[in-house]
Amino acid sequence: MPRFRKMTKLVQPTQKCYLTVMWGEDPKLAENEPQLYTFNSVEERNAFCKGAIEADGWYGSDWKTHEEPKTFKNEEFHNWENE
Repeated sequence: MPRFRKMTKLVQPTQKCYLTVMWGEDPKLAENEPQLYTFNSVEERNAFCKGAIEADGWYGSDWKTHEEPKTFKNEEFHNWENE
């Protein structure tokens, strides 16, 4: 189960911020791709993350927080297992 991760550096409350999510317990089977979400503040992003944790259940997910738009490889997420 993913853990809520706090920001490692201070971001201004009104600065846009980003979250890339790999949804699914085994995204390889569904051939999922990471999804990028944009937020107007860190508080909005944190609220989204808390909601995702509550709704996650058995399906699983992993995410990366970032201050600039960024692309991640599927293999960079913890719920993507290399065989």
